[in-house]
Amino acid sequence: MKAEINGRPILASGNVSWKLTSGVRPNIQTFDMIPADAELLRLHKGPVNLRIGDLLIEKLYVLDVTPGENPHIQRVRLADRRFWWTYKLVNRMYNKRRNVGFKRIKDPAGAPEILKVVPKVWYRRWTLKNQTDGADPKKAKWDTLDILEDVLTNIGEPEKDAFGEEYNIDVKPDVADKLNKLPIENFQLKDSGDAAMRRTLTYLPGAEVYVDYNGDVVVYSKVSGDEKGMIAKASPKIVGQGDVRVVDNSNVRPSKIRVYFQYMSELRFDFDEAPGTQTADDRFSDNVLPVPDYTLVKKDSSGNVVIDDDGNPVRWTQGTWITFNEAFNSWGVVPTFNTNMNHDMVQKAMSPFMGLWAGIQLAGSLTPNVDWSARVGAIQAHYRRTYRINRQWVDRVHKLMAFRTALVNPTTGTRAPAVAYSDYCYVTGQRALFNEGKSNIPAKDMTYVLNVKGHPAIYGKVVNQVPPASLVNEPASTALAEGSRSAPGNITLADADQGILRVDYQIDPFRLYQEILPSMMTRSDVEDDIDPEGRPANPIGGQPGPSGDIRTASIGSTGRSVCFDAVGHSHLNSLPKLTKNFKMSMIITAIPGAPNSEASLFRVEIDPDEIRDLLPVEAAKSVRAAKCKGPIMDIYIGAKIEVARVPWVDEKKTLIQGIFLNTDGKDQSDKVKHLVLNYAETTQAGASLRQIARSAAARLYASLVDRFEGDMAGTLTPGLTPAGWLSEVEHVLSSKGEAFSKMSLPEAIKPLDIFTFMDSSTRAVVLGLATPDDVTP
Repeated sequence: MKAEINGRPILASGNVSWKLTSGVRPNIQTFDMIPADAELLRLHKGPVNLRIGDLLIEKLYVLDVTPGENPHIQRVRLADRRFWWTYKLVNRMYNKRRNVGFKRIKDPAGAPEILKVVPKVWYRRWTLKNQTDGADPKKAKWDTLDILEDVLTNIGEPEKDAFGEEYNIDVKPDVADKLNKLPIENFQLKDSGDAAMRRTLTYLPGAEVYVDYNGDVVVYSKVSGDEKGMIAKASPKIVGQGDVRVVDNSNVRPSKIRVYFQYMSELRFDFDEAPGTQTADDRFSDNVLPVPDYTLVKKDSSGNVVIDDDGNPVRWTQGTWITFNEAFNSWGVVPTFNTNMNHDMVQKAMSPFMGLWAGIQLAGSLTPNVDWSARVGAIQAHYRRTYRINRQWVDRVHKLMAFRTALVNPTTGTRAPAVAYSDYCYVTGQRALFNEGKSNIPAKDMTYVLNVKGHPAIYGKVVNQVPPASLVNEPASTALAEGSRSAPGNITLADADQGILRVDYQIDPFRLYQEILPSMMTRSDVEDDIDPEGRPANPIGGQPGPSGDIRTASIGSTGRSVCFDAVGHSHLNSLPKLTKNFKMSMIITAIPGAPNSEASLFRVEIDPDEIRDLLPVEAAKSVRAAKCKGPIMDIYIGAKIEVARVPWVDEKKTLIQGIFLNTDGKDQSDKVKHLVLNYAETTQAGASLRQIARSAAARLYASLVDRFEGDMAGTLTPGLTPAGWLSEVEHVLSSKGEAFSKMSLPEAIKPLDIFTFMDSSTRAVVLGLATPDDVTP
């Protein structure tokens, strides 16, 4: 038996061999030849053939010729065609998209409700496979198999340009079937050819590549189980060259797998300026402000200094968060006003254009050691805007987030912002007055203030009423039908560690109104008069707000309001003010921190028999409950993949609170799994936790199946290739003239990517891919 390159003999000074290896890196090997033959091969342009006995390997390239052991031997280095992949830069974008939509004022003459942005996906035409104008984007997109073939064709260009050689691409059927079902978007390559191919294979879990004997590029599946056929084909075995046997892994295969996900639950926190009895476990919040004074001595409601356990006065340093009641008690009497600052005073001063703050600041000049200007500034910035969550809840929460975890755009991955429900009012602007005057609606008294009843509680009639479940879980139309609407404001975390939330009311982008005040507006002489809906009853003049009017002794007047900053003849003892007994409900998202164990996570249990359908036929034979004897295994799925999304539902508040107030440390998963929006199936709320758990379990079991392990050698067998977990085949002609084929199977294999076993819809949600309804041509 002989070995030769392009018909020129290879010396028998050492073993002659060639490997078929998987991966994107080329196989490179050295062969001893006489100097004349080596020089002719060096000058040869194009591919060469290597023959070892009856085995022919085609499309190899001579890289260089190096010195041998003596002047009569030179060494020729050969590489397969993957060597040229590194020469090519791959600059590709596949199915790149941009999200579009619109927003506008719904009714210019009414409250500035902004119509929702409609989520649509427009693909950038130059990143589609079919770039024809008007092509259906669902069919014009690159599919996964197309991308694989495009990358392989692209990285083969250096070889084609230099040597005129092209290769065939052979994608095995089991890989092609899987790739056709995998969605792919926003895939971008800016890498050398081998790196680009490696990244592409990473996106195609379970796929691997090698160069065949004839130079074809073959893409195959590592979990196919085809290594069994190669081992049978390599017989008979050569004694003393190792052995390959099926290893029974039943003792290490887990009897069950527990897959844990992070809880991400919505919580509602309520604020009431006139609260009833509250317990430590109640979801309440306090209206707070940072201490504006350099230091402030704490006083009780009677003006007495509060003493600590050591008998010293309690002092707050600047920036400490305190409630408004604590601030009012501790600041003492406002000079010339002969009373402490109180809610009624603030509610009147918050009315615009009245100038009451200036009076308070001026009075503060009588006590130069106290900065009343800073205090007034803190009140204006934080009154009914900044809140501190109950300490019990802050201690049980790991992280607060200002969004709604249950409301997510599956295409963009963005979540709806945290929502606040409160009463508020718009202070008019010239554009709103102009629109009102020019609209085709009945004539009005000029609308200086537009009250909006946003919180469902009716002050003075229904005590401590809270928003119904429909307010937070149904479409906006249902919430409005209940007489409530979310406030036009952003909730931000001012200090997450201390549970400080802030509501910033946002004026509409078209500036129809001048500002938004926290609560509705009324007048002090009629503030106890409310209509059946809980709104302030129309005071004299027909509209809330301004108190000045036009009225003379000789000319009758209807008491129509014309300005804020004057006390009119028709209501001398009245001032515009914010309504009292303000209430706020906020829905935010939180991650539980306690208990300090796996009980703070959501658990999904998977039995071996549940995932057999996800495994190849051969692998599934060994994954049965009776053949999985190892201990139960725990697996954690990171939040970047998916979380257990729990919406806020008033009727289920006890169960939801149990996730956080879990003092006995027991797992809550079975109690709340019916509340988890994405537990059983993939929806717009999120990817199915059960499907992800099955994929994670299948990924593990696939690496622990009963499979061949060890090394073996058989007679030289052309046609042996990498297959399944067999990643390398070597054909050898020894210096003694013995020809054999060697195979090596790993003792341990690295688990595949979790996406290998994930269905296309779940994969699309996890990766944030566009759903068909989102696609716009």
